[in-house]
Amino acid sequence: MFKFCLALLMAQHWTDAELYYDNFIVGLSKVQDPVVRNSYDVCEQIQIKTKSLRFQQVKCNASLPRYSMVIIQQPATGPGLLVLDEVEVFEPKNPESKLWLRFPNQRLEKTVTYNKSSSRAACVSECSVRNCYLVSYRNATQRCELFQTLKGMGEPYTLTTAAGWETWKVQYA
Repeated sequence: MFKFCLALLMAQHWTDAELYYDNFIVGLSKVQDPVVRNSYDVCEQIQIKTKSLRFQQVKCNASLPRYSMVIIQQPATGPGLLVLDEVEVFEPKNPESKLWLRFPNQRLEKTVTYNKSSSRAACVSECSVRNCYLVSYRNATQRCELFQTLKGMGEPYTLTTAAGWETWKVQYA
C-alpha cells in the first residue's frame, strides 16, 4: 500500500477537433476489483479542457489513506476514449510535508459531510482532524462545510464561483 503523491499523464496528440480531455478523474482503490463508477476515492480531477494532453501533473489530496491501485476514468458524458501513452506514479518525498491551497470566491456544491459555524482557522483545523478532502468556508456567516471524501464521477466536483466563499484543500508539498 502506498500514499500516492502524484501521477504524470502523457497522451498523444489528436487531430479530431471533437475529442477533448475534459474533467477526467484519477481515483484510488485498495483492491483489484472491476472498476465501478462512483465507488472509488478521488485522488484528483483534471479540470482542464484541451485537445492535446501532453503532460499533466496530478497531486493527490494529502488526507487520503494508503492505496494500491490507481484508476483513470473520464466522465460518464465523455467521448468514450481516453488514450494515455505513459503514466508514472510516485509516493511523496515527505508524507508529513503538506500544503493548504486556497481558492478564493470558490465553493464546492456537493452534499456536505459536516456543517457547522466556526472561525476559518477552526474550520480548516477540523478538516485536518477529520482527514476530510476539502473545506468550503464563508466568512460572513462563519459557515464551515467539510467534505469527507469524493467518490467517482457521478458528477464533476469542479468548484463554482461563489462570492464570499473560499475553499481549502490539502496536498503534499
